[in-house]
Amino acid sequence: MRSQLRIYAIKDGQLDEFVDFWRAEIVPLRRRFGFHVAGAWADPETRSFAWVLAHPDFEQAAADYYASPDRSALSRDPGDFIESSELRMLDPVDPA
Repeated sequence: MRSQLRIYAIKDGQLDEFVDFWRAEIVPLRRRFGFHVAGAWADPETRSFAWVLAHPDFEQAAADYYASPDRSALSRDPGDFIESSELRMLDPVDPA
């Protein structure tokens, strides 16, 4: 299953507020679109937030997610919290 690594630099003083928003609104909405959140990590020292999400048809699901009225109806634009971002698509590798 294709996954995406999303790494954000969060604006100064907003990491805790972003994490609360992400848990309350982003994660439930992504799950409604069939995404699996594989994990998330925050580094307060660098104001970094990283998470990995996966979907069997990632590109189509992402297009549907961003075009949905539910995404537009979020209480905040996630970009309001984000100073910069790095997105990487990842393909599974067998560890054997």
